[in-house]
Amino acid sequence: MTTDSHWRKRARANLEGAGQLLSVANFEIPAASRNYYALFQAIIAVLTEGGKRPNDFKKDAAWWRHEIVENDLKALPDLRRCSPDLRMLFKRLRARRETADYGPDFPNHDDVREDHGALRPMLARLGVNL
Repeated sequence: MTTDSHWRKRARANLEGAGQLLSVANFEIPAASRNYYALFQAIIAVLTEGGKRPNDFKKDAAWWRHEIVENDLKALPDLRRCSPDLRMLFKRLRARRETADYGPDFPNHDDVREDHGALRPMLARLGVNL
């Protein structure tokens, strides 16, 4: 689907925001969050554009929760092109975001930059060209 959904717009804003944050020294904490949300929201874009809703995966779910998306990546079309790489990237970005947002340690700038570099090719494999 070629629609520029609000989920794609959010994913694009987070991807671009992460890139801008990485260009500034010591901004890896918000960049790690933006990387994760770029992927999370791109996956939601693919799911919603394919007619899926949160309650298709969890009864009475009204919102796309992180666990729903992580546990139900298999619902993505053509996932065979991406799995297990998609699962590994999603888990890595989520762990790095949680460390950045809640942990006592800061994510390493080079690791966050590497994550950012892995995002665009993965999104293209999903058919989400931001």
